[in-house]
Amino acid sequence: MEHTPGPWNWHAPLPSQGIKHFMVHEKVGDIAEVYNWDHTKASEANARLIAAAPDLLAALQEYMACVPFDETTALGRQAQAAVDKATTDAD
Repeated sequence: MEHTPGPWNWHAPLPSQGIKHFMVHEKVGDIAEVYNWDHTKASEANARLIAAAPDLLAALQEYMACVPFDETTALGRQAQAAVDKATTDAD
């Protein structure tokens, strides 16, 4: 299954029953809600990371296709595992 195409964006907290949360969305609709239960910066950082996911995946795939890439190295295995995690259906 393909993910929803990017670009994805996020917007600042909205009041919701006293809990701040961040929305991650694309042109047509919402992708995710990130709740800020403990009012830390981590929730905002998580929303930014989720919004960047399609761009990060595309950049890594393009880099791996263009640059001589060695999957026998730790970095090569890490890069391939990240792509697989994003593109392989869960069991």
